[in-house]
Amino acid sequence: EPQAGRQRPRTNVRCPPSQGHGANCGIHIIVWVGPRVTSAKRLNPPPRYVPRSMPEETNRLAKETSTYLRSAAHQPVDWHPWGEEAFRKAKEQDRPVLLDIGASWGHWCHVIDRESYEDPQLAKIINERFVAVKVDRDERPDVDARYQQAVGSLTGAGGWPLTAFLTPEGEVF
Repeated sequence: EPQAGRQRPRTNVRCPPSQGHGANCGIHIIVWVGPRVTSAKRLNPPPRYVPRSMPEETNRLAKETSTYLRSAAHQPVDWHPWGEEAFRKAKEQDRPVLLDIGASWGHWCHVIDRESYEDPQLAKIINERFVAVKVDRDERPDVDARYQQAVGSLTGAGGWPLTAFLTPEGEVF
């Protein structure tokens, strides 16, 4: 706080009229050290996340109610929501299930999405060799609890995102 009798400097967070009302112009930060302003600089907000590729088509997750699952709808991985359809497909095609459990609040869940599942080359391998299933742990705590326990007993660790390989019957291997 400034000393008594000194006015607090004002920060200007309005955008120029050319950018329109409500435009995102960044944030001005004033740093106080003692009674004087020692530095002032403008910090631009981080750029909004833009996927490396945004295919026009979406996968099955586009129709889900979970915002976490819908956030993966543009990924090139052929995601299935948790359900009989995915496990039936795994049995018919004799493929293992790649299970990914995460949450919208999980930082590393979004990192793995961005760095792995949005990579077209990796998605091609996943789509050719697995039936991919994505689960929102907040919507399906029962599924999360089951696989956290199973993976924890095999590896000694769990957490989110949780990635596991399952048989078409749903058993971790």
